[in-house]
Amino acid sequence: MFDPITAALIRAAPALDGLDLEGLPKRLTSAFADIVSARIRLRGEAYDRVSPELTETLNELRRLAAAHEAYVALLPERENRAAAAFVAASAHQTCMLARSRTNGVSRIDATTVAPEVCATLLFLVAEANADAAECAKRIIPD
Repeated sequence: MFDPITAALIRAAPALDGLDLEGLPKRLTSAFADIVSARIRLRGEAYDRVSPELTETLNELRRLAAAHEAYVALLPERENRAAAAFVAASAHQTCMLARSRTNGVSRIDATTVAPEVCATLLFLVAEANADAAECAKRIIPD
């Protein structure tokens, strides 16, 4: 799913215990494919029937997004900040695909920011403007 330049950017993200940076582009692609496949299977059905494997994939992506987002927010002078932002944004974007829209509004409050908002901002930090624009299309204001 990622071109060689983007894959290199992803592999330049901050190292985390247990995270295979060399395999991360492939892992993000696999997670994206799993979620799209599940959406097709579950079209019109309740999302509570999601497999335990997909639930684990989503949990892994949420942890990945949160950890790399923290690098972006807390360490603005890091050399690999753009890579961290791109990885966090890609993880948020993939989680966003799995989320069902019940209220139709992109939620932002004291404890929550919708993944489409996070992904848009993080893609901007990574200077991935086309990806940011694509995520911004999914933002639905209140």
